[in-house]
Amino acid sequence: DFSCTITPVDTAMESIDIVETCISKLHGIIQEAEKLSAKGFCDNNVRTIEAFVNALTRIENEDKALSYTQCSKAMPFAWPKGRFRTASIQYREELSFLIAQIRSVKNPRISFVRRSLGDFIGRAIRFYLRRYFNPVPMALYSDSDDLPDYSSSRSRVHEIIEMRDTDEGGRDTATADGSVSSIIGIALQRMIQFFELNCELVSREGCKIKGSYCNTFCNRPASIGGLLERGCVIELSQDNIDEVLLDIEESHTVLAGIRACRFVKSLLTWPGVSDAVSEAGGWNKIESLANIFQTWNLSDEMPAEDHFILLSNVHALVNKIEEDSDVLNNIEKHCEDNLRKLWKKFRCGKRNKDLLELNPCIQIFQRELKEGGKKTVLPSIADADASSW
Repeated sequence: DFSCTITPVDTAMESIDIVETCISKLHGIIQEAEKLSAKGFCDNNVRTIEAFVNALTRIENEDKALSYTQCSKAMPFAWPKGRFRTASIQYREELSFLIAQIRSVKNPRISFVRRSLGDFIGRAIRFYLRRYFNPVPMALYSDSDDLPDYSSSRSRVHEIIEMRDTDEGGRDTATADGSVSSIIGIALQRMIQFFELNCELVSREGCKIKGSYCNTFCNRPASIGGLLERGCVIELSQDNIDEVLLDIEESHTVLAGIRACRFVKSLLTWPGVSDAVSEAGGWNKIESLANIFQTWNLSDEMPAEDHFILLSNVHALVNKIEEDSDVLNNIEKHCEDNLRKLWKKFRCGKRNKDLLELNPCIQIFQRELKEGGKKTVLPSIADADASSW
C-alpha cells in the first residue's frame, strides 16, 4: 500500500525514483478504476468486486477473530492478527468507494489510493522545487575526513538569485536559509486562494466575462456605513463586526495573491533562472505531476497540495501574470485605498476612550488591518551575493 515509502531525500537523488514509481502505480490503479466505472455493473469484474466487498464485510462482522487467526498462521513469518484487520478494512473501504463511483453515488469517505497519490505528487513536486531553487545542502557528517559534495543535487539558480526581505525587521527563516522553494509554495497557495476568491467575487457581481477580475472591495453594508448613522456614533452589532472583518480578510487575500503573482513572475523571469532550471531537468516532470493532480481532481483528498495545479503549465502561468500585470497593479492600488478608507472610517488611529468603550471592536479592526497587511508581503528577488556560495 506504499505506506512505508519515505519522502525523497535531497542528498540521495535516486530516492525520487521510488516515489515516482509509487505515483505511477497509484495512477495506474485510478485509471483502471475509471475503466471499470465506464463499463458499469454489467461487467463481471465489477460484480466480482461487489461480492468481495460483501465477503470482507461479513468477515469483519461475524467471524473476524477466526479468519484473522487463520490468515496469520498462513504467513511464512509471524504477522499480528490486527494487521489483517487493518488491511481488510482498507481494501473494503477502497472498493466500496469504487462501487459508489460506478453507481454515481457520492461517497462520504476519502479514497486512500487517491489521497496517497495526491500526497506523493506533493512530495515529488517539492523535491524538484528544492532541487531547482534551493542552495546546496550542507554536509554535516562523513565517515571519512572529506565531507561529501552535494552540489550535483542542485541547479545553478542559487548562484544567480537570492531572496531579500522587504521590511527592516530582519530576515525570516526561509529567507535566511535561502529556501526559495518554501516561498514558492507559499506564493502558490496565496495565488490559488486569490483566484478562487476572485471567481467568487466576480460571480457575486454578476460578471460573466471569463478571466475578469473583481475591483470592488470593502463594500458590505457595515463597511460602507462605518461608525455613523444619521450623524451619530452607533454601537456595532456582532453582524456588523463580522462583515467588516470579512471585508478586511478578503482584501488581504487579494493583496497577498497579487504580490505572490509578482514574486513568481520576478523569480521565473530573472535572467539566467530559466536556463538553470532547464539544465537541471526542466519543468516537464513537475508539469506532468501537476497535470495528474488536476486531471483526477485530487483536491478533495489532498487540499493541502491543490496549489500545485498552477504548475501544470509554467510557461502559460508566467504569460498570464505578465499579460494581467497592469490590471493587477490597479486592483492592488484600489484595494489598498479601500483599506485605508476603512481605517479612517472606523477611526483606528484614534484613542478616544468613550468611542473604544462603545466599540471595543475598533481595536480588533486596527490589529487585523496591521497584522493582516504584513502577511501579504513576500521577499524580493535580487542578484546572488557570490560570497554566500
